[in-house]
Amino acid sequence: MDNVPQLLLVQQSLLKWAEQLNYQVLVGEQWLGGHLGVCWDATRRSDFNERMLKEPLWGMCEFRERVIWIHPAAAIEQRTALLVHELAHALLHHGGPYDTDLQEAEAEAVCGMISEAFSIPLNSGAYYSAEEISPAQLSEIELRASQAADQILVGISGGF
Repeated sequence: MDNVPQLLLVQQSLLKWAEQLNYQVLVGEQWLGGHLGVCWDATRRSDFNERMLKEPLWGMCEFRERVIWIHPAAAIEQRTALLVHELAHALLHHGGPYDTDLQEAEAEAVCGMISEAFSIPLNSGAYYSAEEISPAQLSEIELRASQAADQILVGISGGF
């Protein structure tokens, strides 16, 4: 874990930038409950409840309330990745059509790009079905993820 100082620096910069975007990040006792995750929108509660039963979820972006929740049990590497992942959702998915696999793939692609930019391991553990994504959609994912990663990098560059 020699990358912990770098992870903490990235995490602090992400938290400051989330605040600039008017998002509140809640961790620990403020966590809503044991298994929350996916891009959250109050109109999609039934889909969320279904997913909750199928897989463990660690983070959540609530667009209407502008809140990102991170599970308190997430280790430092995962917590940093979750912040990137959920901020990617905040940037990319705050009002558009809902397609879980595409949105999760985009948010994870952003994690990969930020991971590469800082040479730190970032994997939020998000689940999506790659089989459901077409080659044409992969190009779109790469483009949108690249734009979001650039936004995040510019947004947090003041912390470095």
